Amino acid sequence: MNGIPTPLTYAETPVDDHTVEAVGKFNGQVINKATRTISADGKTMTLNVTAYGGNRQEISFVLV
Repeated sequence: MNGIPTPLTYAETPVDDHTVEAVGKFNGQVINKATRTISADGKTMTLNVTAYGGNRQEISFVLV
């Protein structure tokens, strides 16, 4: 690497055995937040996401 830090960062925090909370940042500003849950049988992953537009407008969606 040339010593230039990446402007994109991503962090996950465990909530319980099946859930994590995630935060994505660009240049230190939150651009999205999500909760990722794995079903008890391990067959389904659900992401509840809130993304933030250029004017900080919240855009929420669910991915299964």
